[in-house]
Amino acid sequence: MTGFAVGKSFDERTLRYMADELTRLSRSGGAIGPAGPAGANGANGAAGPAGADGATGAAGATGAVGSTGPTGPAGPTGPASARSIAVHADATASITMTNQAAAEQFLANSNRNITLMDLSTAVDIRLVARVVTGSASAASPRIRVRYVNGFTVTIGSYADIGTSEVAVSLTTAGMFASSWIPIVVGAQLLSCFVAVTQLGGDAVAAPVLGSVYVEVR
Repeated sequence: MTGFAVGKSFDERTLRYMADELTRLSRSGGAIGPAGPAGANGANGAAGPAGADGATGAAGATGAVGSTGPTGPAGPTGPASARSIAVHADATASITMTNQAAAEQFLANSNRNITLMDLSTAVDIRLVARVVTGSASAASPRIRVRYVNGFTVTIGSYADIGTSEVAVSLTTAGMFASSWIPIVVGAQLLSCFVAVTQLGGDAVAAPVLGSVYVEVR
């Protein structure tokens, strides 16, 4: 602002001008002062909402093979395999039971089929037979498996080897097998004498047999 001489009188116009200048100066800002110190940090605002999931990353490399685990416990013992003992297996000749008697006899009325068997670990037994010609007897013609503890050719000394009769009917031609029958405890011997016998004939009919087998398991 232009200076004014002191002690000098001014006319009304000059005074008005001076007043306007004072007013203008009082309204105009002075020079900008230096910036004040930074204020303290305000409190953290509330967390914003979670962003969307990003894309799945690439699969990592396959890890190293782990060490071999311990051996598991042993499984239960499986069933024993069947053993087959041939009583008659001649492919060139059949057994003809001529005039088969009603009373029990050794197969073909001959004790030559008596067999020594180790049944100490056997549990079940069955009889398998090829009936070539059936019997017309009405007395339940059949063959069955019997045993004895100690060799003998006395037919009456032999007893049923199973908990029920192990037998094959002779009434019809065909290939037949009895059911698996549990072996009686008395026959579970290291040396058991086993024979196939015949019974139930009518002294007239003559059934014919091919192969005859005893199987144990």
